[in-house]
Amino acid sequence: MIVGKHTSEYELRILGTSGFLSGTAGGTAITDSTFNFYSAANRNQWYYVAYVFNDAANFHALYRNGVVAASGANSGTVSNQATEFWIGRDPQLNSATFFGRLDEVRILSRALQTSEVAGDYNDLR
Repeated sequence: MIVGKHTSEYELRILGTSGFLSGTAGGTAITDSTFNFYSAANRNQWYYVAYVFNDAANFHALYRNGVVAASGANSGTVSNQATEFWIGRDPQLNSATFFGRLDEVRILSRALQTSEVAGDYNDLR
């Protein structure tokens, strides 16, 4: 787990043994199955990842290094849960520890445009 509150709200994680990046909002998930973060060539590297959920447009997208890695429709409804927001561990199950370093974690109250995500990546690298 990179960040999360509840699957009915939002979470960003690297999936179990597959090493794929996945984002969830309102119970609807999207996964980038084109890149394995666990492969030997990808370990010990710096990556910029982002997950954007646009409720008004029923859309969500995953970004890797400022570029859209996966996107699709999301008509899920985010419902407030009593679960706490955690960074680096699954708050629902108290498991799925993120073994790595996290920096510049941000939760915004609006959906970023693709150009804003790319700009963020370029500013941070």
